[in-house]
Formats: sequence, C-alpha cells, structure tokens
Amino acid sequence: MLRNLNPFRYLGGMKIEEFLQNKSSTTAENRGKFFKELSRRVRELRQKAGYRQADMISFGFSMRHWQQIEAGRSISVTTAIRISEVFNIKLSDLVRGLPDY
Repeated sequence: MLRNLNPFRYLGGMKIEEFLQNKSSTTAENRGKFFKELSRRVRELRQKAGYRQADMISFGFSMRHWQQIEAGRSISVTTAIRISEVFNIKLSDLVRGLPDY
C-alpha cells in the first residue's frame, strides 16, 4: 500500500524545498501581521494612559526601542512582559486575539 504513495500529491506537485520555502514565507507573513497588530495595541494602550512616546523613557525604554515597538518590529517575551507591567495588564491580555504565527 505505501509503495504507491506519491509525496508530490500531498505537496501539490511541489518539491519539498519549494513547499518548505512557501511555508516559511507564510510564517514570516503571519509573524509580521502579529507584530503589526501588537504595535497598534501597544500604541493604543500608551495613548489611553495619556503617555507620549518620550514618557516611556521613565519606564526604562529607550526612545528608539519604543519607536521600534510601535513600528511593528518584533519584540522579545521580556519586552512584552515589561510592556504589560507598564500598563498593568496581564501578558495574556496583551496578546489575546492577535493573529497566530
């Protein structure tokens, strides 16, 4: 039964390398969407709290780092935790509903 297995049938006729490359680009796209949406959420939290970007320095963020966060650059878990602490929200609430990647 397995000798008739055609792996190209399951990959849509693509070579494995092509399949993996396409999967990687989809993951990269999803990652970009995740961080773009996170940046929008962080900006809204900052504005709602009445802070300017420059005010985030008092919480230990450099101006450049904060601008990168709000521009949608990827951030570490540590940075996400620091952000949630600044705005007094759970980390899970910060990322809830964001696109998967």
